[in-house]
Amino acid sequence: MPRKPAGRTSTRGPSGRSYRNDTGLTRKPKKMRGRKPSSQRWLTRQLNDPFVAQAKSRGFRSRAALKLEQIDDRYEMLKPGMAIVDLGCAPGGWLQVTADRIRLGGGTAKLVGIDLLETDILDGVEIFVGDMTDPVMIDKVRGAVGGRAHGVMSDMAAATTGHRPTDHL
Repeated sequence: MPRKPAGRTSTRGPSGRSYRNDTGLTRKPKKMRGRKPSSQRWLTRQLNDPFVAQAKSRGFRSRAALKLEQIDDRYEMLKPGMAIVDLGCAPGGWLQVTADRIRLGGGTAKLVGIDLLETDILDGVEIFVGDMTDPVMIDKVRGAVGGRAHGVMSDMAAATTGHRPTDHL
């Protein structure tokens, strides 16, 4: 009878991930009792997401800020002195990156954000709470930008319920 090799054999592939049902997650949330399974999965993903950890360590309000940095590093869209409008700006991660990239506070750069939700204040950024389709709000944004903007950006998505048939509508 052939002997098994001493020690444990690895079930990990070249990427370092397991071939088994191991997802590679290392942290589990505390106090999961009473939470729905979908909430448990979301919390576990959040705790183990490297982008969430990196965004938090760099002081960004959301992991989306890192995504905007990647996009701008590749396409170099945001330039110093630009006037930019961010539609659906809450929680403000994109505003943080944009303010840095257009060198807000020095020269002619202007940054305006609008959202239905409250967004914490950022130095030099004009933030409006309201519906961007409202003509009064459009006039306020135009006035804050000083006429025409060099760019409009948005990463808005409709609110979801977690119920796929309902969210599909």
